[in-house]
Parts: sequence; C-alpha cells; structure tokens
Amino acid sequence: MRHLTSERLESGVAEVFPVEAAKLVRERGYPGPLFNDFDWGGYLVWSLPDHPVLVDGRTNLHGDERLTRLGATWAGVSGWRDDPDSQPRALVIANAATPLAELLEKDDRFERVYVDKLSKVFIARAR
Repeated sequence: MRHLTSERLESGVAEVFPVEAAKLVRERGYPGPLFNDFDWGGYLVWSLPDHPVLVDGRTNLHGDERLTRLGATWAGVSGWRDDPDSQPRALVIANAATPLAELLEKDDRFERVYVDKLSKVFIARAR
C-alpha cells in the first residue's frame, strides 16, 4: 500500500543526507578527522565508521557552548576561521547551502574535491 522498496528508501535518504559525498570519501580513502555539521553527524557515524565525526545529535556530549560556537561557524559569522574544532580537521563534508560551504570555496587551507546539489567535500591542503 505504501510502495516501500529498498530503492525508494535509498532515494529518500539521498535527498536528505550526503550519500554520494560519503561514498566518494570511502572510495578515495580521504583521511579524517572529519568536520561536519550537527544535522548529518548521525548519518556520517553510520556511513563512515572509520572517520570520527566532530558532532552528532547527542547534544549532552557536546554542551551548549560548543554547539552554539559550531552553529556560528557553519553560519559563517565573524571569527569562523578561528573555531578551535575546525583547526585540526583534514576533511569537511558540508551542506552546500551553508554559508561555511561558500566560505571554504575561497579558503586557501582547503581544496574542494566534490560538489553536488546537497553537499561539498573539502580536504585540507598540504602545508
């Protein structure tokens, strides 16, 4: 009656989560640690088990101050480059609609290696 199939489930997941971005990271073997936003953390824990995520839906582990700071970083507010959680990160999976995704396009510390309508993947440039 609901026409539930594996294909429809996979299609629905791909509309909300960075399925192709995670697949690319696995295939190319990009190393972590991973900088990600709150909304995709749980999916990335499941999809990329070898890449520790920065944050996921377990708010009690992260605390209000850290979550507020991360939200400001993803929003691209002044000082976003100085977020201590972003400094040691080698890999970023960003929602393409976030201000931070646009800012990282111009950030000489990162190289964009993937983009689709939902996500962008950046890797840290060698220094």
